[in-house]
Amino acid sequence: SLAVLGRTFLYLGDYEKSEHLLRKSLKMNPNDADNLILISNCLVWLGHIEEAEQLYDKARNLNPLNPEAYLPAGMLVYFEKGEFEKAIEVGEKVSNLSIWTDFTAFLSAAYYHISRYDQMKSYWEKYLKLFSRNIKQGKTITNQDAVAWQKEVNPYKSKSNLEPFWEFMNGNSSEPNPKMVPTKKIN
Repeated sequence: SLAVLGRTFLYLGDYEKSEHLLRKSLKMNPNDADNLILISNCLVWLGHIEEAEQLYDKARNLNPLNPEAYLPAGMLVYFEKGEFEKAIEVGEKVSNLSIWTDFTAFLSAAYYHISRYDQMKSYWEKYLKLFSRNIKQGKTITNQDAVAWQKEVNPYKSKSNLEPFWEFMNGNSSEPNPKMVPTKKIN
């Protein structure tokens, strides 16, 4: 419950309280794989990428029988580390692409960063369909609508490697693949 509360404060923008609760949850329950995955995701959004990767690896080792459920967390870690090909490799193993509404948007962004635009477009179209169905009740949406929702729903404390991709999808960047935005580490 502490991890869930920590995630709640993360989404409320109270990053300090969120991190405190997440770390307390980790101390109280360091060997629950599902708890580690939740905390790993949150630590990515808080900017602690290396630690998030360690928790992701530990969770997969603790629960090797159900690794697919954890793959989206790994994809997120590798994406924000700037290891886009590894993020794609992990993300492509997920059979249920609607596991997160914006999961395919992350895959699209990873393909964007390695200049594979056909795959980028394919995954973006999948994301738009999921977004329209799951969030907008089937209404017509634009790239700007879809990007705005991603910015709202992903509670990053600092920069994300999604930012240049968002600019491109919004038509604010004519360059197809500007330099990656390095993820700021928070100590």
